[in-house]
Amino acid sequence: MAATVVHFGEDMWYRLPVLRSAGYSVEQCDSLEHFSTFLAWGPEMVVLEEEPLVPLRKAISFTRARSNASLVLFRHELATTLVEECDLVIPSLTAPEEWLVEIATLLEQSRIIRADSQALAQKSASLRQDAAAVREMTREIRARSVRQRAGFIEHPWGKPEPPSE
Repeated sequence: MAATVVHFGEDMWYRLPVLRSAGYSVEQCDSLEHFSTFLAWGPEMVVLEEEPLVPLRKAISFTRARSNASLVLFRHELATTLVEECDLVIPSLTAPEEWLVEIATLLEQSRIIRADSQALAQKSASLRQDAAAVREMTREIRARSVRQRAGFIEHPWGKPEPPSE
């Protein structure tokens, strides 16, 4: 399955044609406004370029707040402190054969994590339903117990009668 990739920044190193030739669907953004719009589409991966004109902090913040996409940073010679916030950091001058494998591995791991997360969410929803049913049954048993202690005997067909003497 081809992943949808949003690229933010200028493609000075011609990585977008390489990503496209590897089968990725790539959208190019050159402003935070367009970037924010593309994030709403639910891309699997966001690629950022480390360059002076790219507001990395805002782009990373937007990505983390509005998407569960994997975040890849192509490093240049700049020294950003934001590398810890990215899922994959690719040093400058890394061969495309190398970073394409790293990106494919990251996407596969992300898909596995998302699938596991969805399975856990479904199991959690099922357990919450089971717990609600148990709580309701407990309420009914408690109410029946209160009625019995108050001197009423409940028959199987649900019609309470006072105890016989």
